[in-house]
Amino acid sequence: MSRSCDFGANNLDVILRYSPFKTEKELMNQFDNMKYPRTGTMIIIYNLNRLQDGTEELDFNSDPEDILCPESYMKEDTDEYFNPLENVPKYKKSLKPYCSILYMCPKIKISVRKVIVKTMQIPRMLTNHSKRKYRPRWLNKNEKSITIVLGMVCEDCEGDFKDNYGFFLYNRNRMIKAFERIGCQKQANEKGVGVIGVAELDILTPTHNKQNFCPDRRYNSFMGQRKPVTALSGIGRDRVRQYKSGAAKVKKRKESFIQSPKEDTFVVAVKESLDTFVVAVKESLDTFVVAVKESLDTFVVAVKESLDTFVVAVKESLDTFVVAVKESLDTFVVAVKESLDTFVVAVKESLDTFVVAVKESLDTFVVAVKESLDTFVVAVKESLDTFVVAVKESLDTFVVAVKESLDTFVVAVKESLDTFVVAVKESLDTFVVAVKESLDTFVVAVKESLDTFVVAVKESLDTFVVAVKESLDTFVVAVKESLDTFVVAVKESLDTFVVAVKESLDTFVVAVKESLDTFVVAVEESLDTFVVAVKFADKCLNVENEDLPISNRRDVTNRALTPSRGSKEKYTR
Repeated sequence: MSRSCDFGANNLDVILRYSPFKTEKELMNQFDNMKYPRTGTMIIIYNLNRLQDGTEELDFNSDPEDILCPESYMKEDTDEYFNPLENVPKYKKSLKPYCSILYMCPKIKISVRKVIVKTMQIPRMLTNHSKRKYRPRWLNKNEKSITIVLGMVCEDCEGDFKDNYGFFLYNRNRMIKAFERIGCQKQANEKGVGVIGVAELDILTPTHNKQNFCPDRRYNSFMGQRKPVTALSGIGRDRVRQYKSGAAKVKKRKESFIQSPKEDTFVVAVKESLDTFVVAVKESLDTFVVAVKESLDTFVVAVKESLDTFVVAVKESLDTFVVAVKESLDTFVVAVKESLDTFVVAVKESLDTFVVAVKESLDTFVVAVKESLDTFVVAVKESLDTFVVAVKESLDTFVVAVKESLDTFVVAVKESLDTFVVAVKESLDTFVVAVKESLDTFVVAVKESLDTFVVAVKESLDTFVVAVKESLDTFVVAVKESLDTFVVAVKESLDTFVVAVKESLDTFVVAVKESLDTFVVAVEESLDTFVVAVKFADKCLNVENEDLPISNRRDVTNRALTPSRGSKEKYTR
């Protein structure tokens, strides 16, 4: 525990030393600036160097919602008239366009200066796209083939896609190189012009800064192969031919309309109305698509926020429940320990009081026995002395004769009394020792049983606490896993729903555009047919009515536009 605390303290010291934040409070305040649910990665740029002209390495002033590279980075001192901004793509001088194409399938939200970047999926932006599989000979069996998507950029696309073409090379969903021209695209001809390719090269190794691939054998072999780009020549040539043929058709149509000035006004009006109708339909479809996308994004954000709020609430409730259970268990363990300590102390005090009382009673008993024995001996001696004196006074003669017997009797009585006193003392000492030993044995047994009981109770409490903790941890882990699974499933379903809706909208827009194009083509063909018929009718009427007066020619012409029965017969001739 102390090692982990020291490790965290060392990391905090390093952060405070080499960052613009000097205290822990300033560092923690940065988390308040993050939007709800306060997750993700925040990149803080500081301590920038200045260039020779006094500007900083990055430009923050030109665009308040973007970070740009200054022009002095891309200028050449040798050429005064060189303007690098006309030739450099936007993703190389602006951070937002770079972040918009950074991932092939973006799964995160990127915000630059608190503004969310609108990401682009390049494969979905291509028209007439096709997928090709390419498998080099040096590829291992367990490695997958390379999927290459080829197509053309839509006419509505702006920015870098309008003037540039080439390959987007990705590695593990992350862009390494953009607009990289491969094979025939480097040649000075029309092969592969305007073709965009997307390839995910997980088999190659990128450099440490993710700006290029390591120039190893695999990279050189892939860039030198012709198979991945053989289709580019045909695609580029077909697109150029289609463009040229389409331009020629448009030119012929314009010339045909110019030759008949009478019908130009009507045709132009019809075309303008059709163009207006098409533009209105496109705008309404774009507005509808934008509204649906915004509503879907709002719905997804709301669902994600509600899920995050639900997860946070569940986590907080689980943490509160675990803390309450832990506190109750700690309180229970402390109370049990205190009651056991009080019980042990009371038992010890009672045993000590019992031992002291037994010792005092035994000492009192021994003293009383000794005093009674001493009194009995003194009384016997006094009575014997009195009896001896009386006998001496009354029977001096007898005393002399009996002295020897009395002395012998006194000696025997003393010896018997001494033997009795010694035996009594030994028996009392043996009794006291036996009582002390039994009391000590009883105290030791009681202590051992109490210690065994306390150890058993502690072990059972520890086992109970460990089991409760494990069950709570298992319950928390299971709840977290279920919540994570639920959130992932909801996110996947939402992503699938959004993708399906987007695909259906794209399909719907494409179908509507195709139907509108078909409708416009049909209307143009019908107009061409109508113009030809009108021209043919005018020629017929002019040939038959050459001798009519000028005043009547107008009526005939008007009748030709609204044919009657007679004009129909002439028209059939």
